Amino acid sequence: MGYLQTRGRGNHIGGKQLTAYPNPFTQTATIAFTLPETTEAVLKVYSIDGREVAQLFNGMAEAGQPYTVELNGSGLAAGIYIAALTSQTGVQQRYRRLVLTN
Repeated sequence: MGYLQTRGRGNHIGGKQLTAYPNPFTQTATIAFTLPETTEAVLKVYSIDGREVAQLFNGMAEAGQPYTVELNGSGLAAGIYIAALTSQTGVQQRYRRLVLTN
């Protein structure tokens, strides 16, 4: 299992945004997020039974800056996964369901 963290273009709406595409995915899913204020942020992926399978981002996220990461599904079983974005400011969380198919 691996991931690639990049900064670049993404969707921005005037609040916390978390998207995933393609979804369902077969090998790699792109997860994009934007935060309304500069804060520490953590993006993790969990299996449906709550086991952490990947940490894709852990650091300072700048306000309004789109971030994208790639989740590599190799080594993961087909099924449902949850991407969870947590920001330190107000301990806010946002979730996105991901479906990995064979």
